[in-house]
Amino acid sequence: MKIAFILPSLANQAPVLVCKDIIDYLPNVVECKVFYFDSIEEVKFNCEIERIGFFDKIDFGKYDIIHSHMLRPDLFLAINSLTNLSIKKKLITTIHTDIFKDLAYAYGYLYSKIVPNLWLQAWKRLNKCVVLSQSIKDKYQVIDSKTVVIKNGKSISHDLVDEEDKLLLNQLKNNYKIIGTVCFYDDRKALHQVIQGLVHFKDLVFVVVGSGKDDVHRKLVKLAKDLNVLDRVFFLGSKIKGDRYMEYFDFYVMSSTSESAPLALIEAMGHGKPVICSDLNVFRDNFNDDDVCYFELENINSFKDALGKAINNYDLYTEKSKFLYSSKYSPKKMSESYYKLYESMYNENNN
Repeated sequence: MKIAFILPSLANQAPVLVCKDIIDYLPNVVECKVFYFDSIEEVKFNCEIERIGFFDKIDFGKYDIIHSHMLRPDLFLAINSLTNLSIKKKLITTIHTDIFKDLAYAYGYLYSKIVPNLWLQAWKRLNKCVVLSQSIKDKYQVIDSKTVVIKNGKSISHDLVDEEDKLLLNQLKNNYKIIGTVCFYDDRKALHQVIQGLVHFKDLVFVVVGSGKDDVHRKLVKLAKDLNVLDRVFFLGSKIKGDRYMEYFDFYVMSSTSESAPLALIEAMGHGKPVICSDLNVFRDNFNDDDVCYFELENINSFKDALGKAINNYDLYTEKSKFLYSSKYSPKKMSESYYKLYESMYNENNN
């Protein structure tokens, strides 16, 4: 079986990393090639890669499956399907984002009203659309008949952290417990809730790995200063393989007001970290009350209770995270699910 993957770039971003994990764990009988548009090449693939232009004519007829990720690749396939009959019945995409909520946060109201409708039209031209949870599938009823749920898995990194950060984190661990997160932070990530929680847990520090919007960063720093906890909040900035910093965390927090896929949460479980997260349907699709510690958004008492539960049952939630990762959310499990889908499409097209 020959599979072509199409990506916006090879940037160190979640959809690209998911694609890499799918490829890395496919059987050896599968031959893969990655096509991408932008010149960013941060992620290394163990297969042939080729940079292309959006209007290039590519001979996709020799591939059995063509799998796109994100907007431009989806549009590219949808447009090509109009004129290239050889690729019909071979087209699949993975929907990595809630195109209604996430685009509004990232690009503003007008963009979020125009682009989702265009994106939905592209999906209608494809044969299969993979979503990451049942709650996300429910939002896309217009393509329900071709939608398949495959839960994300994610490989984890055990690479050493930057030396300066290592010194800081070791100093912190000598005096505190670390509650941490790895993300690009905007208002949707709602990190202010964690900072508010520090007031009630004097033995905790909050470590944020990742960059954020300037205005959001300023608001978080001001809040921490106003609450007199600025000395226990640390922004380490963007890091390649940010999950390697999770080794130093005692707890992982995901405080978002909306999410499409809990990829960083899965990484945290891979590192065996107890998880505190907001009570969202997308999380409930994957984890129950025995798996993670839920809290109600914008309810500081609920957050305190969830964090206290994680602290008091640390060993239990550590073991639960390790078990869930190995049994359900490893990259191998995810890739096996995709391979079954590829096989199904291949058999349908060749019988």
